[in-house]
Amino acid sequence: MEILDIRLLGPAKKVFHWDEPADSVGLEGEPAFQHPVSIDVRVCLVGERVIVEGTLRSRVSLECSRCLEGFERPLEAEVALDYREGTEPEKDGETVRDDEVGVSRFTPPYIDMGEDLRQILLLEVPAYPVCRDDCRGLCPSCGANRNEGACGCGKTEGRGAFQELGEVLKKGRKR
Repeated sequence: MEILDIRLLGPAKKVFHWDEPADSVGLEGEPAFQHPVSIDVRVCLVGERVIVEGTLRSRVSLECSRCLEGFERPLEAEVALDYREGTEPEKDGETVRDDEVGVSRFTPPYIDMGEDLRQILLLEVPAYPVCRDDCRGLCPSCGANRNEGACGCGKTEGRGAFQELGEVLKKGRKR
């Protein structure tokens, strides 16, 4: 349903709400997206432009970058799309005209928002997700999850890479 028929639009904002399975928004290859995507948008026709504003909501399954435990969290993304009729304009080398930045193209009478919605959702997924702010991560020596209690390896802190780098830099300065 991420396809809009522009013949239904006018200058007044029209509100649309629907839920889509993650695979219908093009997220079937993304393991983080196992829940439906709730789409709330307001669409209006402004001259030859179609303006889409609203919100996407879903839940994502992630792996904590500190402790490697799986967790879920809500995901919300703002939608602000500008569609214009026609094909992608000719690009002059690598230069894109200022009035074409952030503009998507469509062939009347339909606008397929699927790819734009997919990209908006993917940009909201954190690169280094953390299950909670106070996650203690894994012990650098034995790999035990420090959120579950103290490990039995006897080392309270491992030697970090930056500590070793600092020592190498100090030795280099002494020469």
